[in-house]
Amino acid sequence: MLLRRIIEHVSTQNWTAVFVDFVIVVVGVFVGLQAQEWNVARQDQERLDRIVTSLKVDMEDARRVESGFWRDVQAGLATFEAAYARGERPAPFVYRIKGSDTAPKLIWGTLQDAGLGALLDPQLLFELSHFYSERDGIGVKITRYMASIEQDVLP
Repeated sequence: MLLRRIIEHVSTQNWTAVFVDFVIVVVGVFVGLQAQEWNVARQDQERLDRIVTSLKVDMEDARRVESGFWRDVQAGLATFEAAYARGERPAPFVYRIKGSDTAPKLIWGTLQDAGLGALLDPQLLFELSHFYSERDGIGVKITRYMASIEQDVLP
């Protein structure tokens, strides 16, 4: 319809009408592209909000679990020290949950695998990478330590 009108205006050399039709087309395309851009930005923000919520839950869960480990370790060490102070020779205190030597990183791995890190601020992405890398390193050290304890100390 619009193309037919433009052709008609060109054939009658009505340049004002051609110009108005052209402006209408350009403005329509611009508004359409802008609406699409707003929609993409809104979707990215929703995705980022879900990512941040997942990371918060992951870190809160880690803090809760690790503080429980810390309480258990303190109690175990206190029991060991009390027995040692009474003159007993208790076995060294070892705290271990089988299969839990390394911290879970499901959220971080999913974030990386899906390429969603681009939605995060670069500084935050760096800090998160460092945090999860440190946790991995600690898990590797604990695994080696526990293997050494089980082979060399406990027997």
